Amino acid sequence: MKRGWLFWAVVMALTAGAVLVGLRLGREAAGVQGSADRRAGEGSATALPVPVRTVIARAGDLVVYEEVAGTVRPAQEVTVSARVPGRVLRVPVQVGERVRQGQVLVELETQDLEAQVRQAQAALASARTQAAQAAENRRRMEELYQAGVVSPQQLEAARAQDEVAQNAVQTASSALELAQRQLENARLTAPLSGVVTALNVDPGELVGAGVPLAAVAALDEVLVEGGVGERTASHLRPGQEVEVILDLPSRQVWRGIVSSVSPAADPVTRLFTVKVKLNNPDLRLKAGSFARLRVAVEERRGAVLIPLEAVVRRGEETYVFVVEGTTARLKPVRLGLEDGLRCEVLTWLAGGEEVVTAGQDNLRDGSAVAVVERGDAS
Repeated sequence: MKRGWLFWAVVMALTAGAVLVGLRLGREAAGVQGSADRRAGEGSATALPVPVRTVIARAGDLVVYEEVAGTVRPAQEVTVSARVPGRVLRVPVQVGERVRQGQVLVELETQDLEAQVRQAQAALASARTQAAQAAENRRRMEELYQAGVVSPQQLEAARAQDEVAQNAVQTASSALELAQRQLENARLTAPLSGVVTALNVDPGELVGAGVPLAAVAALDEVLVEGGVGERTASHLRPGQEVEVILDLPSRQVWRGIVSSVSPAADPVTRLFTVKVKLNNPDLRLKAGSFARLRVAVEERRGAVLIPLEAVVRRGEETYVFVVEGTTARLKPVRLGLEDGLRCEVLTWLAGGEEVVTAGQDNLRDGSAVAVVERGDAS
């Protein structure tokens, strides 16, 4: 800021000096006969150097970026649905609350399920009793058969009854396991550690099996998802590092890693979906928030660079003023890449030239100049 004020202060001082000189020469011309003295006075006024600001053109690297809109999404999000029908007893968590894996999110009333467990337990106990009796009867019938007391048909009948009884035990055991599992399913727990992102139920509501009740997202790591054009997609690879710009509320630049790039464009938007992974240990990044992906799409190494403000455009031609000693020379140039601040010069400049960046509106080829501030374009 101080350097800018200094430049304009010098400009104003030199301009004021030119005005005073002009006034003085005008008064002298009024008192002198002949046009020769007036021409001399005019020549003295135009000989004043034009104040300019310059930079030294330097070789450097130029990268052109493209920014695309994106949305922050959880790296992993799981919806929790009711596995059994029932009435909601309690919802001990809230949206936005951090939960650990296995923590209860929604609990249903369990009186009916507990009764089913008790019935299944009783049925299994009865089946086991009958199975024990059938096994003992089979053992006794085998002994009697060996003694020649019972017929083969009686032995086979005892064996069949034993097999049926054992199968009944297995069936009752499976029924008990199912009833116990249904009872456990009345308590919906977090499938992973993360943040509760949705709750679709309140205590007292009746819910059916398969109805989504809650969602939990792991937000320690998030994805920024956006759609990019073919040109940008061609510069992206999984594992590549890219910049992610977020306003939280001030502009912040994060570093992310490309997770994936879709192999085919969306048939409607003609865009390729790119996902960039970001670490989010303090949960500052919220799911659904806006972000921008900044992708390098072109790059030049060792290019001769000048500020865009140094370029003089006249129709379709581009020029720069180069200071040679105390004289400004107008040079035609051909430009290459631009990044919004600097541009690549493809012809005439080799680096090291002193290029005018301010004051060139008052210049012509061969104008005398006074450099009031020098900078560097690299």
